[in-house]
Amino acid sequence: MIAKVNGNTMTITSAVKVEEFEKLGKSNPDALRLYEEKGEKKVPVFQVGAALHGVPAASSAGVIFNGKTYDGGYATITIPLPVFETAEQAKEFVAEKYGLLLKRLSAWEQTVPGVLDEIDRDHAAVLEMIQF
Repeated sequence: MIAKVNGNTMTITSAVKVEEFEKLGKSNPDALRLYEEKGEKKVPVFQVGAALHGVPAASSAGVIFNGKTYDGGYATITIPLPVFETAEQAKEFVAEKYGLLLKRLSAWEQTVPGVLDEIDRDHAAVLEMIQF
């Protein structure tokens, strides 16, 4: 995940491709959530999605990406920011307002490769069950 401030906007580029979001949503929609331990239960604290022609959204509870990069198809979202006098002011604002979102998104992204591998293994196993 990369968060880049350009003037009065911030663009978040996910480490996850839009096609991978679609694969997760189709094969394991629960994998689009990040869970934390609360006592003896796991509770969802963050949810992600990609809707290329949808409305973007970003908060500490989740993010909906609505764009993708030209090079690789990674999910993106652009968020408007107030105008600041200095880059440091902008950076402090982003850290304060979006820090938890960025932390949770990064944690969620770390779970994705394993889930995608599991989906591929399950798919291969199902293909092996099919006879002609």
